[in-house]
Amino acid sequence: MIIKTWEMKAKGFDFKIKKLKTHLLNLLFLSTIIGCDKKEEPIVAEPVTTNSELISAVDISSYPEILKTTPTFYNLDNQEDNFLNILKNNGVNTIRL
Repeated sequence: MIIKTWEMKAKGFDFKIKKLKTHLLNLLFLSTIIGCDKKEEPIVAEPVTTNSELISAVDISSYPEILKTTPTFYNLDNQEDNFLNILKNNGVNTIRL
């Protein structure tokens, strides 16, 4: 009799677990649908104004190696320019070689 009582409790517990799993899956499904339905505006990066008090740095330790390949660098106006001038004109005031 004790074994039958235990088996009945175990079956009831299994039923509750299955029901809980079903509810959790339904909740997950609904939250996915609701979360994907949002139509947000795209993020647009605005140009940063340079401030002489701020440090804007670039690590160009591989620059000597790059120069061996005789590359051509272009500025934002699509004109050929020196690499270091491009950095300077875009607000970089510190470099690491």
